[in-house]
Amino acid sequence: MKPPPGSLDALRSAEEDLSPPAVADLPFAYGGPPVHGEIRSTAEDFQVDEITSVTADGGGEHCLLHLEKRNSNTEWVAGRLARLAGVPRRDVGYAGLKDRNAVTRQWFSVRLAGRAEPDWRALAEDGTAYCWGYNRFGQLGDGTVDNQPLPTPVVGGLTFASLSTAGYHTCGLTEDGVAYCWGANNAGRLGAPTTELCNDSPCATFPVPVSGGLTWSVLSVGFFHTCGVAMDGQGYCWGPNGQGEV
Repeated sequence: MKPPPGSLDALRSAEEDLSPPAVADLPFAYGGPPVHGEIRSTAEDFQVDEITSVTADGGGEHCLLHLEKRNSNTEWVAGRLARLAGVPRRDVGYAGLKDRNAVTRQWFSVRLAGRAEPDWRALAEDGTAYCWGYNRFGQLGDGTVDNQPLPTPVVGGLTFASLSTAGYHTCGLTEDGVAYCWGANNAGRLGAPTTELCNDSPCATFPVPVSGGLTWSVLSVGFFHTCGVAMDGQGYCWGPNGQGEV
C-alpha cells in the first residue's frame, strides 16, 4: 500500500528512490575488477629480515647485535644503544635504515673499546622499567635494598611510559597517567603512606600508587620532594618543605 501523495512517508520514499546507488552496485565498463585486495596497516603486516654477510668471530672491540623492532626507526634504536652502552652515537653502526611501520630484524654493531658490555635486556620496549645502582632505601624498586650493578626490572608487573629519579626515590608514570613511586619515604616524598623500613627509614622497595586518584601528564622527582602536573593542568608537590620547595 503506497502512502498518500504529499505525506511525510511519501516524501521519504521519494528521497530513497533518488539516493545514489552504492559504488559496488554500479555497472563496470569492462566486466569488473579481475582481482580484489585488502589494504594492510599494522606493523605485523610488513616483515623485514636483514641478511648480513659478516660472520662474528667472538673477538674484537665491537659487539654485534641482532634486534627485532616494531614501530621504531633505525636511528632511534641506534641512539638507545649508544646511551645504554655509554658510547658516542658515532660508535653505533648499521647497514641501512629499516621501515618504522613494520616488524624488522636487523644487525647493529656497538664499539665498546674496552668498556664492559651492558645488559642489553634494558632495551625492552614493552614498558618494563629497569633500574640499577645504589639501593640503600629501595629506590631501584626491585623489592630489596641490595645494590645492583646491572639493569634490574622493577617489580610489580607494571609498564611505564616515563621514569624520574633523584636522590633516594624514584617515580614513574604509566601510559594511562597513573603515578607510582618507590624508595625513601621520609616526610612523605612518595605521596603515599608506607609501612616498610629500609635501614631504619620509612620506604617502599616496590612501586606504590600516589594517593589522591589523580592522573598525570608530567611527574618530576627532586632530591627530597616530588612535583607533578595533573591532566587538568593543576600542579602539585609533596614531600619535605624546609626550603619552600613544595
